[in-house]
Amino acid sequence: MTPAVWTLVAGQTVQLLATTKDSIGGLLTGRVITWTSSDTAKAVVGSGGLVTTKVAGAVTITATSEGKSAGAALTVLPPVGQVTLSADTLTIILGKTGTLTATPKAADGTTLDRAVSWSVLDTLVGVVTTDGVVSTNALVTARAVGTTTVTATSEGKSKSAVLRVIPAPVVTMTVTPATATLVMGKTLQLSAVPKDAEG
Repeated sequence: MTPAVWTLVAGQTVQLLATTKDSIGGLLTGRVITWTSSDTAKAVVGSGGLVTTKVAGAVTITATSEGKSAGAALTVLPPVGQVTLSADTLTIILGKTGTLTATPKAADGTTLDRAVSWSVLDTLVGVVTTDGVVSTNALVTARAVGTTTVTATSEGKSKSAVLRVIPAPVVTMTVTPATATLVMGKTLQLSAVPKDAEG
Protein backbone atom coordinates (compact mmCIF):
# COMPACT_ATOMS: atom_id res chain seq x y z
CA MET A 1 0.00 0.00 0.00
CA THR A 2 1.15 3.53 -0.74
CA PRO A 3 1.90 5.40 1.45
CA ALA A 4 2.51 2.99 4.34
CA VAL A 5 2.98 5.61 7.09
CA TRP A 6 1.23 8.97 7.42
CA THR A 7 1.01 11.81 9.92
CA LEU A 8 -2.05 14.00 9.44
CA VAL A 9 -3.97 16.68 11.27
CA ALA A 10 -7.54 15.84 12.26
CA GLY A 11 -9.88 16.91 9.48
CA GLN A 12 -7.39 16.31 6.69
CA THR A 13 -7.82 13.72 3.95
CA VAL A 14 -5.35 11.44 2.18
CA GLN A 15 -5.74 9.21 -0.84
CA LEU A 16 -4.26 5.74 -0.28
CA LEU A 17 -3.38 3.45 -3.16
CA ALA A 18 -3.31 -0.35 -3.03
CA THR A 19 -1.89 -2.62 -5.72
CA THR A 20 -2.50 -6.35 -6.11
CA LYS A 21 0.31 -8.64 -7.25
CA ASP A 22 0.74 -12.32 -7.98
CA SER A 23 3.17 -14.68 -6.23
CA ILE A 24 6.14 -13.52 -8.32
CA GLY A 25 5.43 -9.81 -8.03
CA GLY A 26 3.49 -9.37 -11.23
CA LEU A 27 0.90 -6.58 -11.17
CA LEU A 28 -2.72 -7.73 -11.15
CA THR A 29 -5.46 -5.40 -12.33
CA GLY A 30 -9.24 -5.41 -12.02
CA ARG A 31 -9.27 -7.04 -8.58
CA VAL A 32 -11.79 -5.98 -5.93
CA ILE A 33 -10.21 -4.18 -2.98
CA THR A 34 -12.01 -3.69 0.32
CA TRP A 35 -10.94 -0.86 2.64
CA THR A 36 -11.42 -0.83 6.41
CA SER A 37 -10.42 1.41 9.34
CA SER A 38 -9.30 0.01 12.68
CA ASP A 39 -11.01 2.90 14.46
CA THR A 40 -13.72 4.78 12.62
CA ALA A 41 -13.89 7.33 15.44
CA LYS A 42 -10.43 8.50 14.42
CA ALA A 43 -10.54 8.01 10.64
CA VAL A 44 -12.91 6.66 8.03
CA VAL A 45 -12.04 5.30 4.60
CA GLY A 46 -14.15 5.21 1.46
CA SER A 47 -14.41 2.40 -1.07
CA GLY A 48 -11.75 4.05 -3.22
CA GLY A 49 -9.18 4.44 -0.44
CA LEU A 50 -9.85 8.09 0.42
CA VAL A 51 -9.21 8.53 4.15
CA THR A 52 -10.78 11.32 6.20
CA THR A 53 -9.29 11.88 9.65
CA LYS A 54 -11.63 12.88 12.48
CA VAL A 55 -9.91 13.06 15.88
CA ALA A 56 -6.39 12.64 17.23
CA GLY A 57 -4.96 9.17 17.74
CA ALA A 58 -3.42 6.21 15.96
CA VAL A 59 -5.35 4.22 13.38
CA THR A 60 -4.60 1.58 10.76
CA ILE A 61 -6.22 1.56 7.34
CA THR A 62 -6.31 -1.89 5.75
CA ALA A 63 -6.80 -2.88 2.12
CA THR A 64 -7.91 -6.47 1.46
CA SER A 65 -8.23 -8.39 -1.79
CA GLU A 66 -8.86 -12.13 -2.13
CA GLY A 67 -7.81 -12.79 1.44
CA LYS A 68 -4.56 -10.81 1.26
CA SER A 69 -4.16 -7.57 3.22
CA ALA A 70 -1.84 -4.64 3.63
CA GLY A 71 -2.08 -1.76 6.08
CA ALA A 72 -1.15 1.89 6.35
CA ALA A 73 -0.41 3.36 9.78
CA LEU A 74 -1.87 6.82 10.39
CA THR A 75 -1.01 9.12 13.25
CA VAL A 76 -3.73 11.74 13.57
CA LEU A 77 -2.72 14.95 15.33
CA PRO A 78 -5.10 17.44 16.96
CA PRO A 79 -5.81 20.58 14.92
CA VAL A 80 -4.79 24.06 16.02
CA GLY A 81 -7.57 25.49 18.18
CA GLN A 82 -5.95 28.82 19.03
CA VAL A 83 -2.79 30.87 18.61
CA THR A 84 -1.27 32.93 21.42
CA LEU A 85 1.35 35.66 21.16
CA SER A 86 4.15 36.65 23.52
CA ALA A 87 2.73 40.19 23.71
CA ASP A 88 -0.56 41.93 22.95
CA THR A 89 1.22 45.20 22.17
CA LEU A 90 4.72 45.65 20.77
CA THR A 91 6.23 49.13 21.04
CA ILE A 92 9.37 49.77 18.98
CA ILE A 93 11.47 52.88 18.47
CA LEU A 94 11.65 53.98 14.84
CA GLY A 95 14.39 52.09 13.03
CA LYS A 96 14.72 49.45 15.74
CA THR A 97 13.50 45.86 15.88
CA GLY A 98 11.42 43.80 18.27
CA THR A 99 10.39 40.17 18.51
CA LEU A 100 7.11 38.30 18.74
CA THR A 101 6.64 34.61 19.41
CA ALA A 102 3.52 32.73 18.40
CA THR A 103 2.40 29.51 20.08
CA PRO A 104 -0.13 27.29 18.30
CA LYS A 105 -2.27 25.33 20.75
CA ALA A 106 -4.92 22.64 20.62
CA ALA A 107 -8.43 23.37 21.86
CA ASP A 108 -7.47 22.03 25.30
CA GLY A 109 -4.49 24.39 25.53
CA THR A 110 -1.80 21.83 24.67
CA THR A 111 1.11 23.43 22.81
CA LEU A 112 1.50 22.17 19.23
CA ASP A 113 4.56 22.15 17.00
CA ARG A 114 3.00 23.72 13.90
CA ALA A 115 4.01 26.16 11.20
CA VAL A 116 3.07 29.83 11.61
CA SER A 117 2.78 32.50 8.93
CA TRP A 118 3.03 36.24 9.66
CA SER A 119 1.53 39.37 8.16
CA VAL A 120 1.53 43.12 8.87
CA LEU A 121 -1.55 45.20 8.10
CA ASP A 122 0.45 48.31 7.16
CA THR A 123 3.92 47.47 5.85
CA LEU A 124 4.80 51.18 5.71
CA VAL A 125 4.83 51.14 9.52
CA GLY A 126 6.59 47.80 10.05
CA VAL A 127 7.73 44.59 8.41
CA VAL A 128 8.23 41.05 9.66
CA THR A 129 11.09 38.69 8.91
CA THR A 130 11.44 35.14 10.23
CA ASP A 131 14.14 32.50 10.45
CA GLY A 132 12.21 30.40 7.94
CA VAL A 133 9.30 30.53 5.52
CA VAL A 134 6.95 29.64 8.35
CA SER A 135 8.26 30.17 11.86
CA THR A 136 6.90 30.69 15.35
CA ASN A 137 9.40 33.52 15.90
CA ALA A 138 9.16 36.86 14.10
CA LEU A 139 11.53 39.82 13.98
CA VAL A 140 9.56 43.05 13.58
CA THR A 141 11.32 46.10 12.12
CA ALA A 142 9.87 49.58 12.67
CA ARG A 143 9.80 51.62 9.46
CA ALA A 144 7.63 54.65 10.20
CA VAL A 145 5.99 56.25 13.23
CA GLY A 146 2.44 54.96 13.57
CA THR A 147 0.27 52.06 14.66
CA THR A 148 -0.68 48.84 12.87
CA THR A 149 -1.23 45.16 13.64
CA VAL A 150 0.95 42.07 13.28
CA THR A 151 -0.91 38.78 12.81
CA ALA A 152 0.25 35.19 13.29
CA THR A 153 -1.75 32.43 11.61
CA SER A 154 -1.58 28.65 11.95
CA GLU A 155 -4.04 26.24 10.31
CA GLY A 156 -6.62 28.97 9.91
CA LYS A 157 -6.42 30.25 13.49
CA SER A 158 -5.04 33.76 13.98
CA LYS A 159 -3.93 36.12 16.72
CA SER A 160 -2.97 39.78 16.30
CA ALA A 161 -0.82 42.16 18.29
CA VAL A 162 -0.76 45.94 18.10
CA LEU A 163 2.49 47.36 16.72
CA ARG A 164 3.32 50.89 17.91
CA VAL A 165 6.28 52.65 16.32
CA ILE A 166 7.43 55.70 18.26
CA PRO A 167 10.12 58.34 17.66
CA ALA A 168 13.41 57.92 19.47
CA PRO A 169 13.24 59.67 22.86
CA VAL A 170 15.53 62.60 23.63
CA VAL A 171 18.29 61.48 26.00
CA THR A 172 20.66 64.45 25.85
CA MET A 173 20.45 68.06 24.69
CA THR A 174 23.45 70.08 23.55
CA VAL A 175 23.24 73.91 23.50
CA THR A 176 25.75 75.94 21.52
CA PRO A 177 27.46 78.01 22.69
CA ALA A 178 27.59 76.50 26.16
CA THR A 179 28.76 79.77 27.71
CA ALA A 180 28.67 83.35 26.46
CA THR A 181 29.32 86.92 27.66
CA LEU A 182 27.07 89.67 26.32
CA VAL A 183 26.97 93.42 26.56
CA MET A 184 23.64 94.67 27.85
CA GLY A 185 21.22 95.25 25.01
CA LYS A 186 22.94 92.85 22.58
CA THR A 187 21.51 89.54 21.33
CA LEU A 188 22.92 86.06 20.91
CA GLN A 189 21.56 83.22 18.81
CA LEU A 190 21.65 79.87 20.61
CA SER A 191 21.17 76.50 18.93
CA ALA A 192 19.98 73.28 20.57
CA VAL A 193 20.60 69.74 19.29
CA PRO A 194 18.54 66.89 20.79
CA LYS A 195 20.14 63.43 20.68
CA ASP A 196 18.96 59.88 21.30
CA ALA A 197 20.73 57.22 23.36
CA GLU A 198 23.17 56.51 20.52
CA GLY A 199 24.11 60.14 20.10
